[in-house]
Amino acid sequence: MIADAQNDSAKQTSDVEDLIQQGVDALLINPADSSAISTAVESANASDIPVITLDRSAESGKVEALVASDNVKGGEMAAKFIIDKVGKGAKVAELEGVPGASATRERGKGFHQIADKDLKVTAKQAADFDRTKGLNVMENLLQGNPDIKAVFAHNDEMALGALEAIQSSGKKTFLSLALTATKMHSARSKQESSLQRLRSSQS
Repeated sequence: MIADAQNDSAKQTSDVEDLIQQGVDALLINPADSSAISTAVESANASDIPVITLDRSAESGKVEALVASDNVKGGEMAAKFIIDKVGKGAKVAELEGVPGASATRERGKGFHQIADKDLKVTAKQAADFDRTKGLNVMENLLQGNPDIKAVFAHNDEMALGALEAIQSSGKKTFLSLALTATKMHSARSKQESSLQRLRSSQS
C-alpha cells in the first residue's frame, strides 16, 4: 500500500494512522516534517509496527532505521562546488526545502558551514522541494537580487524550476546546483540545452 501526502504533514500523519488501522506489517516513511510525523511514529510503536524513515528523520518515536545520504556533507560539497565555479565572494541565492524537514536543516547547515565564510548568501527562501514554487521564488529573488551568480537548491525539483526562471530572465551565465538524496546536479543557463541535460541526468 502506498500513500502520497504531497508534502502535507497533516495529511501524512492521517495517512500513516490509516495504514496503522489497516494492520500493515511495517511502515516506510519519508517525513514531510520531522517533528509533525513523530506522533504517527509513536502510534506505530504502540501498535508494534516497525518504522523505517527515508531521507529524513523523525524527531521522536522509535525508528528501526534511517535510510539517507549524509545531507550535511552534501551541503558542504555544494558550497565548495559553487566556489570552484564562480569564485570566492560571489553573491548567491539558496532555495530551501520544506521548513522543519531534517533534509532542509541538514543540507542548509552543511552549505552555510562553507558558504558563510567564502560566499555572500544574499537571498534565501523556502520553496518546499516543489518545482513550481522553485520557479516562482527564483523569479522573485532575481528581481530583488539581479547580481547573484548562482543558486543552491535543496533538491532537483526546485533547481529545475529555478533554472526555468533563470533562462526566462535572459541571464547569460548563471550556475544552478541541486542536491538530491544521492547526487548533485548542475547546469549553466548560458547553454540552451542545459535544462534538458539536467532533466536527463536524473533518469
